[in-house]
Amino acid sequence: MGRIREWFFGTPESKSFPANLPTAPVTYMNPDLGPFVVTTSNGTELRIDLSWLHNASPVQMFRSQPYLRSVISFLGRNVAQLGVGTFLREGDDSRQRDENSVTAQLLRKPNPYMTRYELFDALVCDIALWDEGFWFVRKDSAQASGWRIDPLPSAWVTQAYDGNAAMPGYWQVTQPGKPTVQIPSSQIVHFHGWSPDSLVTGTSPIATLKAILEEQIAGVLYRKQRWERGARVGTVISRPADAPRWSEEAETRFRREFNEKYGGGTGSDSGGTPILQDGMTINRIGFSAVDDEYIEANKLALTTVAAVYHVNPTMVGLLDNANYSNVREFRRMLYGDTLGPWLAMIEGRVNGFLLPMIDAPEEQYIEFNINEKLQGSFEEQAAVASAAIGGPYMTRNEYRAKQNLPPIDGGDELIVPMNVTTGGQASPQDGLSQVVQSTFAPYADDTLRRSWGVTYDAGGWLSPPTGNRTAAASTGAPMAKMGATQRQVNGTAEVLRRFYKRQGAVVLTALGTKSDEDWWDEDRWDEELADDLYAVAYRVNKDLGGKQIDHLGLPDPFDPEANADYLRAVMATRAISINATTKAQIDDALSRAGEDDAPTPKDVFSSAQGERSTTGAQSLMTTVAGIAIEEAGKQAETQSGGEATKTWVVTSTNSRHPEMDGETVPMNENFSNGAAWPGDASLGPDETSGCTCELVINLN
Repeated sequence: MGRIREWFFGTPESKSFPANLPTAPVTYMNPDLGPFVVTTSNGTELRIDLSWLHNASPVQMFRSQPYLRSVISFLGRNVAQLGVGTFLREGDDSRQRDENSVTAQLLRKPNPYMTRYELFDALVCDIALWDEGFWFVRKDSAQASGWRIDPLPSAWVTQAYDGNAAMPGYWQVTQPGKPTVQIPSSQIVHFHGWSPDSLVTGTSPIATLKAILEEQIAGVLYRKQRWERGARVGTVISRPADAPRWSEEAETRFRREFNEKYGGGTGSDSGGTPILQDGMTINRIGFSAVDDEYIEANKLALTTVAAVYHVNPTMVGLLDNANYSNVREFRRMLYGDTLGPWLAMIEGRVNGFLLPMIDAPEEQYIEFNINEKLQGSFEEQAAVASAAIGGPYMTRNEYRAKQNLPPIDGGDELIVPMNVTTGGQASPQDGLSQVVQSTFAPYADDTLRRSWGVTYDAGGWLSPPTGNRTAAASTGAPMAKMGATQRQVNGTAEVLRRFYKRQGAVVLTALGTKSDEDWWDEDRWDEELADDLYAVAYRVNKDLGGKQIDHLGLPDPFDPEANADYLRAVMATRAISINATTKAQIDDALSRAGEDDAPTPKDVFSSAQGERSTTGAQSLMTTVAGIAIEEAGKQAETQSGGEATKTWVVTSTNSRHPEMDGETVPMNENFSNGAAWPGDASLGPDETSGCTCELVINLN
């Protein structure tokens, strides 16, 4: 192949093919000056004119080159099949899916004649071929969204320089057979790549590909002409050299009889073994794909086209080194390294230009859903999820819905086996240092009581107070059952995972270089985790408290600063408890070093980033929700001048305290179990771990 490339791209002079190729004497001429002249072994000259190639448009190249078409359509189809979600930002780290907005409806049905898949397929193929794509956006009252997107083939569009260097004033569109029209740039979403001499247009990859495709095209044309002009031979029948000469009539009769009996697939013995006259032999001849280097030339062409578009050749059919494991990884690479830049470019243009055109809210944006492509099989996802969570992660009805089965009664509750408990929360009354007591002494009368369900004085920690159970039912006032959302729980779990990852990197390194207790910086970890948890808790407190006040129809908004100090104290004590558990687990692992099946410090942090983060987040959010709802109830009492009560609501059939369901007490009292709300640490870890109960405010 190296000699072939040298022959094609060397200086314009006569060169020869390698000896094993049947096209030996060949004269190469620059296509700008003249055609290829190929001299076959029998002296026949074949003229292969490729001068058209240098003037061929991207459209002609796409129609005539199979590998170019394969790679471009591969890109278009793989981008188009991805789901596109429309979202609204809610704060710094949360978002809400929006399926009914103008943007969502427009992308779902962009125009009367296309689907969303077809719209993005056409866009990606246009950009791949021309390095440019165009959407014509205009109002259309017949569409559900009130707008429509008409994709304009790049072959129809030319730039008009009535504007600045970065944006023309309008674009000229010439549809075949129709007069040219001008469309203002304000109605065009222009997708384009980079060009060394323009801020507006891209550079089509076709110009880059013509040189290497020239070789393939020459080979294709040569083989076509050879088979059109040459003999289509498969076998040859020979007579001995000393055999008497046949008469013309005898030769004609033999040919006719042989063809009638064995030839054309219609003879009586077609496909059978010919019986020849004495001395005759039959020999098979022909040109092989190896002799022509046909296979290698095609592999080279496919690999080159794929490389220009940054596509792994294995993904488009070059399977020389493919196996199950690396193809699976190549698939993951496809949605990262290959399609990732495409998706980012399209998202940026849609969010930055299309959405403002249709007056979408500033906090709205679209995003391709690549997670569904990067996830493993259902079996892999289920195994990982169960290991990370420590128990079932789907309800029966959620799974039945995946199997297209109807829901069943009681199927919406998550089944938690009785032998499964959640970790991450050590007893709040064990291991609290003098630093803790001195830190929270200013809050002794109220904060610590409300946080832990205990009082504090100079003598130390006292027993939890006993609440008074009251049967105060609501008198018809507004009632709202509110708890932390799954998004808020997931966000908290991610905060914990990041902390454990950061903590693990430092501690594991220190364990390898230090001794005694130098590897654990208690003050640092307690302070860092307290800050992380408070940042999350404050946002959730503000959100849930605000929703509760709004539901009660009160005029003044919820004031999150009213319980901010208390919330910080709670998160600080939880941080101390969580870190104490981690330290205890590492001490245990170090003491058992060398035992069979003994955990290592690395195992402690792996578990922390998995099960402990998930279950710990649920416990934390239950606590924060209780604090927020209770504070909202107190503020509601102040605003309305009335009295409010709180009701304990059990949300799970596997609750650790089912007897509390429906118990109602005044706002300033504890429930009969001594807790001020679900998740109150006075209950201890056995009652708070994984608790999903909620608090309901009743305003009378």
